[in-house]
Amino acid sequence: MKKTLLYIASLLIASTGFVSCDDDFERFPMQLPEATLKANTTISELKLANWSDERNYANEIGLNADGEHIIIKGRVTTSDESGNIYKSFVIDDGTSAITVSVNMKNIYQSYLRGQEVVIDATGLYIGKYNGMIQLGEKLWYEKGQVWETSYMEEDVLKAHAQQNGLAKLTEIDTLDVTISQLNDILNANDKTDLINITSKLVRFTNVRWEDAGKEFAGAANASRYIIDEEGNKIQFRNSAYSDFSYEKIPYGFGDVIGVLGVYGSDWQLSLIDAAGLQNFDPNAGPEDVPGYARFQKVKTVTSGKQYLLVADGTKMAQPVSTGYGYFKVADVTAAEDGTIVENESNAFTFTASGNGFTDGRYVYLTGTFKSFQIAAEVPAEDAAAAVWTVQPQEDGTVKITNAAKGTWIQYSSNYTSYGAYDSDQDGGYRPVLYEKVEKQ
Repeated sequence: MKKTLLYIASLLIASTGFVSCDDDFERFPMQLPEATLKANTTISELKLANWSDERNYANEIGLNADGEHIIIKGRVTTSDESGNIYKSFVIDDGTSAITVSVNMKNIYQSYLRGQEVVIDATGLYIGKYNGMIQLGEKLWYEKGQVWETSYMEEDVLKAHAQQNGLAKLTEIDTLDVTISQLNDILNANDKTDLINITSKLVRFTNVRWEDAGKEFAGAANASRYIIDEEGNKIQFRNSAYSDFSYEKIPYGFGDVIGVLGVYGSDWQLSLIDAAGLQNFDPNAGPEDVPGYARFQKVKTVTSGKQYLLVADGTKMAQPVSTGYGYFKVADVTAAEDGTIVENESNAFTFTASGNGFTDGRYVYLTGTFKSFQIAAEVPAEDAAAAVWTVQPQEDGTVKITNAAKGTWIQYSSNYTSYGAYDSDQDGGYRPVLYEKVEKQ
């Protein structure tokens, strides 16, 4: 589109120059593309008439009931300029949209986003490629022993398609949807809505990315998921050839616009370009992911606060969730400012009790075991063994000692777990405390 506008601008400048030098020269006329084909079928009608529940098939499009060629039209809603859309474009006429699969690069230079295109569909093929209905060419799928609809050649498309007028981006329709709505459509017995919504440009509002902070794709194609406030998620496919492949996925909530496709038996969406990400806060960070928080290093405990236990710089304790056992370990890395962003489920809540603290999950010891017990309510005989004292050490660690047993919490590099021991262990480390930073 940019090249087209520059070309037109250069013609206007040139024509102005000719007139100023010699009034006998006339301005160059602007030759707008004008289709001679007239649509007689909607995209919805074409898709509904050629739908099959089969995952792969290819139907040759013939004549209509009156013996005429079947002609559709629609406005181009996609662009392959960013590299994330591959050898295809979509046209939408309001009733539905359809993907046109063509063995052609730089499609955006010929079929401009926002431009109307009229297609004589008779003689082309319509069908599915692994669940995705589209226009294209018949291709034999050897592994599945079935015909499927794949890329038509560029000259075939040019013989059947005509551009009509200039691009009008404001005429592109974007449909607001929710993940729940799409799942209901996918699972419905009546496939009409599924047929009509496939290939549409859709917008999800107030969603977040599951893999925030990672690259969209990097050096290899990658599937990434967006998640809504109810926890529903849907897949976006990102190409390693896109110009935003190495950009980092934003944190926080925002809106995402993409092309709705099908892969196999599930939805698969594609971003047209990075402009499909809207209203994300550029200052959002890992702590803005639901359930995560930022923790900073401290030396003392405050009753009611949440704390991570991190030994040897990177070994974070993961609390026992049920029954009993040693604390398992997850590797963490502090940011440049020394803080750690982590799931709050890995934090311990210290609550003052007598001369020490209890944990909100009532972590306690029993008998001579070095592992930890956990209960919603501590047995009366073990009540004292649920109280822990916290003593800061000169090296920045803390000695968390069980008041009743006299053993203290250590990370064992030999066992790669946390236990309660009555002496400093060979290869053992006392933890450092990281306190949850409350958001302002």
